[in-house]
Amino acid sequence: MSFIGDYRPTKRIGIEELDGCINLFCQRLGDIAANGEATAQYYVGALIALETIRTGRFEYPHEFLAVFDNRVNEFEV
Repeated sequence: MSFIGDYRPTKRIGIEELDGCINLFCQRLGDIAANGEATAQYYVGALIALETIRTGRFEYPHEFLAVFDNRVNEFEV
């Protein structure tokens, strides 16, 4: 079974809504990082996951994890 398929989903999020979530996480991460809060790492992980989903460059869960891992290694707080 693929992670992303062409079947009709029962729930979905639109591109604009996903982009809005990404923007909110970016703003929150900026605020948290500016205050030096320890929770920044959680927001970084969530942001990377949302951006990875947004790219759609994977089909199966293990491919998602590989793309996510590469993004984690590139990201700096």
